[in-house]
Amino acid sequence: MRHLEPHTCAAAFILESTIGAGRLLGAIASSGPESNAYQGELLGLLAINLILQSVNTVNPILMGNITIHSNFMGAIRKIQDIPVSRLPAKTKHADILKILLTYDGPSAITTQYQHIAAHQDDTTSLEQLSQPALLNCECDHMAKSHLLRHLHNPQDRPLPWEALHVTIQRVKLTTASGPTIQHHVGQQLAWQFFNNKHIHHVSLTLQSVPKLFQLWAAKHIAQVAGTMSYL
Repeated sequence: MRHLEPHTCAAAFILESTIGAGRLLGAIASSGPESNAYQGELLGLLAINLILQSVNTVNPILMGNITIHSNFMGAIRKIQDIPVSRLPAKTKHADILKILLTYDGPSAITTQYQHIAAHQDDTTSLEQLSQPALLNCECDHMAKSHLLRHLHNPQDRPLPWEALHVTIQRVKLTTASGPTIQHHVGQQLAWQFFNNKHIHHVSLTLQSVPKLFQLWAAKHIAQVAGTMSYL
């Protein structure tokens, strides 16, 4: 789906009772420079954990066992290895991880994570797939459908329990704030400089300024970072 919008991701989740008591499903999408399949998996895991936290808040003595399946081992490891105190500086997907950092987890409900191979329906008939594999395939289709709806009607909202949500030109900065903020600040300063100097054709004037300034201007004005033979 990245060929449609490379900076948008979506996730879907299904909570299903193993004794046939019902199911709960949903989907979420996000847009920004950090949006990718990895962030999508983190969003899905965040949604499940927040639902479990809500259940624990309503009924703290409710007991049970929850197995959370994900087809992205990196996301599972990230969730399991979240620091107990604070996130390191410049951590990617910090908006999701900060919420999980403050999430204590349901005390009476035992949770465990398991990895499951993705897209098993590409090589195996549905009749031969396990129930977790079937649910994973269903989540994949739900996420793609939700992403298409999101592209036609973008509605980026703050995440639950998100203390700070900052966007510039519909680009979320609080996912990994440092590089994005630096880019927008540098772009504004560059445009202001050229406007004050009455420079309207950047490419015609860069040859007469120092090399370091050429790199800075090209990056923030033309959004091109020169390397190797392009320096």
